[in-house]
Amino acid sequence: MEKNKKLEELSNKISSLVDRDGEVGYELLESVEELNRIIQEEKIETRELFNYPELVSLRSITFSYSAPYDINNPIDKFFDETKFSKEMRQVIEELKTSTHNLTELEVRQISAFIKYGVLNRKDRNKFSDYVLQQVLHGNHAFSYEILEKSFINVIDEVLRTIDPGKYCQIVKDLTNQNGERLSGQKTDTGVKIDKAAVEKMYEFGDCEAIETAFHESVHIYQEVRLRTLAQTYDPVDIIKSCRGDFFETLDILKDSVLEKSAGRNYYYDNYFVSPQEKEANIKAKTMLIRYLDTLGLLTPYTMDQIKEEIDDELWQQQDSLRMFKGKERERDELVLENQGNLREVMKTFPMLHMVYTKDEVGNIREKTREEIKLEYLDLDNHGEEVTSVYKKLIESAKDEDKSVIRK
Repeated sequence: MEKNKKLEELSNKISSLVDRDGEVGYELLESVEELNRIIQEEKIETRELFNYPELVSLRSITFSYSAPYDINNPIDKFFDETKFSKEMRQVIEELKTSTHNLTELEVRQISAFIKYGVLNRKDRNKFSDYVLQQVLHGNHAFSYEILEKSFINVIDEVLRTIDPGKYCQIVKDLTNQNGERLSGQKTDTGVKIDKAAVEKMYEFGDCEAIETAFHESVHIYQEVRLRTLAQTYDPVDIIKSCRGDFFETLDILKDSVLEKSAGRNYYYDNYFVSPQEKEANIKAKTMLIRYLDTLGLLTPYTMDQIKEEIDDELWQQQDSLRMFKGKERERDELVLENQGNLREVMKTFPMLHMVYTKDEVGNIREKTREEIKLEYLDLDNHGEEVTSVYKKLIESAKDEDKSVIRK
């Protein structure tokens, strides 16, 4: 059968979209309209579309499935309750019966469908969650390729809520600049996850890849939070910009003063008490609990196990000792000793002025309890969140200035 030139051009366009990372929903909507127009103008018969797998996927109808995620809901039922075009139904039947022997053509169809075939984002996410649910439960009815696409879609959705435009990539043999193997990494474009971690999830139902992706996503959230706080002076605006994470942010800024002084080795020497890493660990584990609960996979044993891990992280988060240039010292004392770098960080992040001030000769010192209390009383807004932060600041401050400053 001779191929239709217009259909072939549109198919190539869709193929390039499927291979591209990131959101391309608007271009796909235009492609749907273009496909419908070609079908009408050229009087295309349905069987002609079989030669163009991406176009078959494009014509699939959005999901009507809206039941809660039930781990006992079989795949057949999921597909039976979901409306598809006849062409897509043929691909799905193949998917259900012989996933591991899909032809290259069918893999392209399914891949296109999962990533872009469902134009309603909510429904696409629903399908991706369903794939992960089944894989984590030990059901291998879906191929690894389909899991990979679904995993990327789940993490892309998380990143979309944090910093639109960031996206997830799965990379073989992921390493850092020193050649050390990594399970995950935050990058300028988003998050990279080592392929071995995703393969481990497929083979054993392991959650490491999901938790790692959540962890790296939190690092992006930390960056966004700090961007918002830069050059923000009003205490109320600062507290709101921290989004409930005021003290985590304060700890990160204090440690950044010491990293400026001691270099990158400071981060590695204090990795297990690093405020960035502690916050990322705690939030990632909390996100994992919520996600597993959404999928109907959170057992009492799993819940207790993860909560125990969170308790360990919270305990380590309270550790105020830092390894600095070969010696273990109190973090807050070290920050005050590094006056030059402290001034520099305070200039970029006025948030630190809420806990530090200058003495009569211009040296930076910690604010006293009374100074913080007076600042709080001067504020126009005494909302619940602001009051909570100031209450904790006042409780942790000294009665009077006893800071030791070493020039």
